[in-house]
Amino acid sequence: MPSPAAKKVMEPVMPLLLNFRHIEKINSMVYKHRELSRATVQCLGIIGSTVVSEICALNTKITATANSIENVMIRNDRATFEKHLKSYEEGLQTMIAEYTKLFIAVHNRPPPPPLDTPVCDGTLDGKTLENN
Repeated sequence: MPSPAAKKVMEPVMPLLLNFRHIEKINSMVYKHRELSRATVQCLGIIGSTVVSEICALNTKITATANSIENVMIRNDRATFEKHLKSYEEGLQTMIAEYTKLFIAVHNRPPPPPLDTPVCDGTLDGKTLENN
């Protein structure tokens, strides 16, 4: 008969899954990345090829990051999401700064303020969400 310590070793480790708040955060971040990508592509027009290549490179980086964030949600891996959340947020701020620089180069004015995205208030149809 196995000892209690051996039983504990034999038990499968269940990974922590994403809860509603994680998924809401992922969706919000993906939305912001997609909106930034859309705004970046709108800068294309009759502009210098150097700026066009920078805009295209930025858009590629934005969409790759959005896809990466969506893949975390598909895998439903809470640990990976929490591990990379800060780098995703810092990366988004860096890309917004780069977008602003390129927008000013193209339009000779700062970009309009971003649209506010809805924030989850912890309820769904009046029912409080439980944090798992």
